[in-house]
Amino acid sequence: MTNVVQLQPSAPTGEVQLKEYTPEPHQLYHLILLALFLHQPATDWSCQTCEQSWPCDQVRLAFRLREGF
Repeated sequence: MTNVVQLQPSAPTGEVQLKEYTPEPHQLYHLILLALFLHQPATDWSCQTCEQSWPCDQVRLAFRLREGF
């Protein structure tokens, strides 16, 4: 399962802490769709969002995770 990093402010001090959690299946599915929506190929076969060669690592991961559903 994929872990996601979440920022949470602590109550007394107001400091921001990183917390890893495993999303529920419906949350994970929405994250996959978001990655596939945001990372689109450009005309020069690179990703419009992260400028890596197409398909970028985020899209490859999203496709692999999507196949698990």
